[in-house]
Amino acid sequence: MREHHKLLSPSSLPMLERCPCFESTPAGEAAERGTIQHSALEHLIKNFKLKPEKAEKASLKKFKLDSEEESQVRWAFRKVLELVEEHGLPVDDIRQERRVTVVNNKFDQLTYGYIDIDCRHILFDYKSGQQRDSEAQIMAYAAGVMQEGGIKNATAYILYGKDAYAQRYDFNIDQCMSRVEGIEKYVMNPDAKPLACEYCGWCKSHLTCPAVIKSMQIIGNTIDPKDVDGLLSIKPGKADAKTLGKMKILALIAGTWAKAVDAEARSRLMNGKKVVGWKGGYRKGKQFITDLNNAHQALVEDASYLSTEEFISCCSASVPKLAKAAQAALGVGEKKAREEIEGVLGDIVGRGAEIFYVTKEK
Repeated sequence: MREHHKLLSPSSLPMLERCPCFESTPAGEAAERGTIQHSALEHLIKNFKLKPEKAEKASLKKFKLDSEEESQVRWAFRKVLELVEEHGLPVDDIRQERRVTVVNNKFDQLTYGYIDIDCRHILFDYKSGQQRDSEAQIMAYAAGVMQEGGIKNATAYILYGKDAYAQRYDFNIDQCMSRVEGIEKYVMNPDAKPLACEYCGWCKSHLTCPAVIKSMQIIGNTIDPKDVDGLLSIKPGKADAKTLGKMKILALIAGTWAKAVDAEARSRLMNGKKVVGWKGGYRKGKQFITDLNNAHQALVEDASYLSTEEFISCCSASVPKLAKAAQAALGVGEKKAREEIEGVLGDIVGRGAEIFYVTKEK
């Protein structure tokens, strides 16, 4: 099992840049699913090196990915090959899961980590989740690549599988080292104090952190709201853009704290422990039909409660699931199967309303 630098791992740099006292919580289910996707991507790259002509159709069954996850991984694989060729580099030089180390001018180790994929002066980091500010992390990897190769410039891509988006960065060694050394100095400062930020929910100290508690005291009006620029005395509808941005961070901290408290109370009650003033219980789960054929037989053909058209109107079908089911019959990959399904169905394939999201600017 690979290790990362215990204090300044590249993946923790974006968090440590916000709060010098950040300590990551154990990996949750989303992180574990991301790790499996990384392994699947690594498998495709290895297969490509061994059998380039069969790599695109290489099976990923052993990773037990759902259709969406597999689609994301295969997109990332194709994107890596596309970008390597776009840079005029030989695909045979692609390497993966390599350890790189970053040192200062005294050759003291600052950090080390493992790059997902690299090819000479370009490198890739795959993300299975939503887009976040990961620039400090990728700069650490780029610094390691440049130091190792004795080069001054590198190009890095963060591959967001969920959005099928490749974000490009062009770095030089000086800006990368300045960023990494700046974070190291910030974290190692003996007077460093925790700061409440958007990453509080990922920190193992979020329930006891003095910065979070102070923010909650502010929200509870137990100390003067002026201590945070009077944010609580301003109605959101009256706030200017800058002030509303600050208020959003405060709301995020409050929400993080509230979710953590709710999760702890829920856990205790589920395990038979006491939470004064609260009780827990189970509601019945949502009902669903386990066999549509038998349901149709019973309701339409036997009882005549519904017509076939009425029965169908109560059902729904997923394009990704239809594509996955049709793969074997079509003898093609999932992406091609989905294209075939969409082509046959044409205008009767609908799409839900766009979902508006809010995320921190990079």
